[in-house]
Amino acid sequence: MSLQSLPAEVTLQIFRLLDNIDDALRLGRSCRQLYRILNRPGHRHTIMKSIIQRSEYHKHDLQLSQLTQFHAKCTEIYATQSRLPMSCRPDTGMVKSFHEPSTKLLASPLVVAEIVTRWHAMKVLFDLYCKESVRSSYLADWETSWNCSPETAGENETAGPFANGICNSYAQLPPQEKQRAYERFYRALTAHWVAVELTWVIRVSKHKTEREFDRWERKVYDRWSNNPERSLEEKLDIFEALDFVWYFLVSRIFDHSVHSGTVADWIEVAPESATPHAFSPLDLYVSHARGLRQPSRLQLNFHEALEDDCMGMFIDDLRSIIRPPHVIELLLRLAWDPKSQSGFDRPQYVRKLGVLDQTYQWQQTEADGFRTYHVIMYDIDLSDRDILSSLTATAFRVKTEESWHLTTLNDTDSTINEMQLELFREQWERYKENPWDTEMRGQIFFRQETQIQLFERIIDLEE
Repeated sequence: MSLQSLPAEVTLQIFRLLDNIDDALRLGRSCRQLYRILNRPGHRHTIMKSIIQRSEYHKHDLQLSQLTQFHAKCTEIYATQSRLPMSCRPDTGMVKSFHEPSTKLLASPLVVAEIVTRWHAMKVLFDLYCKESVRSSYLADWETSWNCSPETAGENETAGPFANGICNSYAQLPPQEKQRAYERFYRALTAHWVAVELTWVIRVSKHKTEREFDRWERKVYDRWSNNPERSLEEKLDIFEALDFVWYFLVSRIFDHSVHSGTVADWIEVAPESATPHAFSPLDLYVSHARGLRQPSRLQLNFHEALEDDCMGMFIDDLRSIIRPPHVIELLLRLAWDPKSQSGFDRPQYVRKLGVLDQTYQWQQTEADGFRTYHVIMYDIDLSDRDILSSLTATAFRVKTEESWHLTTLNDTDSTINEMQLELFREQWERYKENPWDTEMRGQIFFRQETQIQLFERIIDLEE
């Protein structure tokens, strides 16, 4: 019996039982009859909604859509000023809702369509990950990714998204594993994207007490650094996505000094009416970056002084809240097609991202109530800690569950002591320095390994 001979209701149910958006679209395009079923009024929304709810790889999408919708509303305010007015800042109740999104959002066809669009749009970044020219530059840049001191890029790595040449590691995969590779990439990308959105939210939020702020900032911090709900595979995938998108690609944007400029090219020099005491946004940002107790105005020759100064902090700030669509857009404007810079308003772009909406150093001492202050640097080291926590937890299970038979331990204590924890940390650091670069980096999404296999790659319990 063929699919075409089944009742439409049965065929619709088959569509709904799929767990990949691309599978549904391929099935719908296989013949006119199935295409008509897919495109009947309400069917596409029902099918895509079911797939999003069923799929492990869309588990972050609902929360992400709620967060991106809020940021889009704030972008309209940022178009004219660098800070949200107090009445528009998310309070404790709203911050809580961002951590506990309602499934009712999926009742909206617009939300479902947004998720489907995001699924397709992020393939641009995955295609870059699979390009041989980009991959070769990425693999050669391991040290600079960790030290946050990018070197001058080669010519190949900015060849753009339409350059030919897929890496062999991906090209040789069977179709099902290629699909699985993108699913894992997308899950990792959206997982960290949610963390980025929540980082920005806590940065601009308002709370009645410092205790409330600390509570929600800790939840954001733990999402980066200690998330027991994630498997070791997902944590390693996030580590790779963070390194590739937020470190390697963002570094490539700013490697081209002729195009990227200095911090003075990205932040307004002219005073704003909303800026205290007629300081410019650049005055405030640079004073904050330099750790001054009070803001000061830049001198007339500030361009020379800012040639290198403060740019590193600016890029780090940008990394902590830049979203994947912005990475794609900036690559297009500054790396792939510099001609598109015509009419590109960089200060307005930075404003809309929300980079400048933070509490500065001197505002901590004000006596008119508690002010949130962005004290934690969210960077790749936090994801590193998250991996270490999983390695430690897995080691604990290996020691206590004899059925695994991975190794024989003389230590009768079932806990992981400080000495062992330090040993695991050293082993992970050693693995990152060499084996990770040759075995996993640039191809982790193409590998299929169990949790125990991943653990044994990194940790030797007999050492």
